[in-house]
Formats: sequence, structure tokens, C-alpha cells
Amino acid sequence: MKFFIFLLMFFPATCLASTLNDMHNNPLNYLTAGSLNREVSLYIDKNSISIQKSAPNYIIAFTEIAYIVPINAKNPSEISAQTYLRRYKFNLNEQKMYQEIGNDWQEIIPSNTTLTAKGEIIFCLAFNKTFFNEPLSIYLQFYLKNGRWLTFAGRD
Repeated sequence: MKFFIFLLMFFPATCLASTLNDMHNNPLNYLTAGSLNREVSLYIDKNSISIQKSAPNYIIAFTEIAYIVPINAKNPSEISAQTYLRRYKFNLNEQKMYQEIGNDWQEIIPSNTTLTAKGEIIFCLAFNKTFFNEPLSIYLQFYLKNGRWLTFAGRD
């Protein structure tokens, strides 16, 4: 019983340390997908992409990492990361993209936003083609122009 309580107490910290270590040791596996603010940058773990449903309504799951560096951070121990399992649905016939929120699918209005960027990136990684005729996110445009993704290795 004590071992079980020990695992419950330290499992989240171990996962956090594992994510941070992997991001620093394998930065090219983490693709830049935008930011929420000056403290939180969003990354996609490109090794986590999983196609769960076929055409014309593809569903793709992936792991998103929120990398958090407080503005007033004085040492590396203040840096943290949170991981989230995300699912996107792509309707090829209607050219619509959706993000799963709870038990619902919320349509993503095509624009140069973080939500659109994440969808465009995972679709391109899964199928090696763009979802929209004209890429909207600066991250996908960068990839198509330069042949490489913006990654965790390129952060400031």
C-alpha cells in the first residue's frame, strides 16, 4: 500500500521531468505551434501523431506541450511543461477542421491562429500534404518554403 501511495505522489513529477528532459535532449521532435502569451509556448510532439479515423472525416490525435517559462524566472527549476492529448477532425469534402472539446467537436474558423496552426501541422505530418489549398499558419508556410519545421531547438 505504501508503494502505491508513493507512486501516486511522484508519478506526475516524474512525467513532468521526463517531458522536460526529452524536450531538451530531442528538441527536433517538438514542433512550434504558437504561444498563449509571453510565458507559454506550444509545441507538438511529432512522434505522438496518430490517425484514428479515415477519409473523408479524418481524426488525428497528438500530444501538445505547453512549455512554461515565468517572466521573472530566476532559475531553471521554475520552468515547467504540461502535456495535453488533443484530437482534431478534418472533413475533406467540406474543407472544415474541428477540435475536440469535451464530448463535442468545435469548428475551427480558418485563420492564422494557434488552433489552425496545430491542425495544419498535424495534417501535413500525417499525410505529407496541406489541408487547405493555401496554408494559413506561419509555421506551415515556413516549412513549405524552407523544407524544415520550426522546433523547440530554435527557441530563444
